[in-house]
Amino acid sequence: MAQKVQFSWFSDLSYRERDAIDQNANELDEVAGDVKLLGATVRKQAEELLRLRAFVMGVVEVLHAKAPFDNAELERAVEAAWASLRPPPPDPNRNLPKPPVRDERPVTCAKCGKSVPAYRTNITATGEVCDACV
Repeated sequence: MAQKVQFSWFSDLSYRERDAIDQNANELDEVAGDVKLLGATVRKQAEELLRLRAFVMGVVEVLHAKAPFDNAELERAVEAAWASLRPPPPDPNRNLPKPPVRDERPVTCAKCGKSVPAYRTNITATGEVCDACV
């Protein structure tokens, strides 16, 4: 616990400076309390996880003793249960822009006279020219 600083009235520090120091001491006390609480929570969760692990190990041992089964079968069942509990991975394409719609209308090339899709042409001073003629 941080201690508030006591200054005599003859100190060079102003009232505001002393108040700021005391305020910082109070904030340090709050943070220290939060850290202690988080540490206790982590220890409690670690204990719970250890108990759950012991419980599952005990259940598996009892099942093996009562009705022998294949460990590979158990592994598959655990993997299936794990997959059902985990959220699906995010779609990597969800934020990508949609591809542009291609202009498929037929255009006659101003140089060679061939009919080509519009997305395969370039606009020039002489008109629309196909990619092959550019």
